[in-house]
Amino acid sequence: MLRTNTSKFKSNMRKYLLEIIDYEECENLEPIEKFNYTYERFKSEAVYDYNIKRFKGNYNLIMADWLQGLPLGIDYLNYKILEVAKKLHDMKKKENFTIDQEEMIIDQWWTFIANHLMRECKEAKYLSTSINYEK
Repeated sequence: MLRTNTSKFKSNMRKYLLEIIDYEECENLEPIEKFNYTYERFKSEAVYDYNIKRFKGNYNLIMADWLQGLPLGIDYLNYKILEVAKKLHDMKKKENFTIDQEEMIIDQWWTFIANHLMRECKEAKYLSTSINYEK
């Protein structure tokens, strides 16, 4: 099982996030552009005064709440969440999580995905501002 701070796990997570960003508008976009589009959509749909107050300005929690409305093609059934977690951790088919690990993965799924998606969106925003696009 991979630790969540390894480059392989982060790469697996990035692939998963790009797979779940399944808007028609994003079909022909580069990964950076997909993350930028997703972040802008998130801000327009979920970041407003009430949510900022409700979540005490924590954008990761606002995003976790937004993701629970299934704006992306994210897996939400418990058995699917565990299947995705196994893939993210590069676990073999015969390997399994403990019951405690399964409960933790399911309980923290939305916040976990939100944290990783927010990190990717911030990186994409930083990279897109440092790239000079020629038109």
